[in-house]
Amino acid sequence: MGWTWKNPCENKHIQKKWMSEKREKMIHPIHALLYTGILTLFMMVVLWPRYGLLSRWRRLMRQSKRSYLEDALKHIYECERSRIPCTLISIERNFNIQLIAWLKKLKPAIPI
Repeated sequence: MGWTWKNPCENKHIQKKWMSEKREKMIHPIHALLYTGILTLFMMVVLWPRYGLLSRWRRLMRQSKRSYLEDALKHIYECERSRIPCTLISIERNFNIQLIAWLKKLKPAIPI
């Protein structure tokens, strides 16, 4: 009478308990596909090369920098036209921006 191996799943009660524990831990495949699809769609909306939110945000930042530069050039032109001395401080006052800090970030090699 030696030792014999017994299958723990032979008892119906133990088998039902084991199967219910296993079912609770698993994610339903349709839910997994749905979550993956939603995540993929979200990433596409954010990271799409020309039409995504990130590329639009970058484009707006470039345009705002460009518009600051154009406004500053317009101010310089108007100062020259009316024969008033134009300085960076007058540009800052006129547009209420921190132009000196912005120019230092843009071109650190330019001595201001």
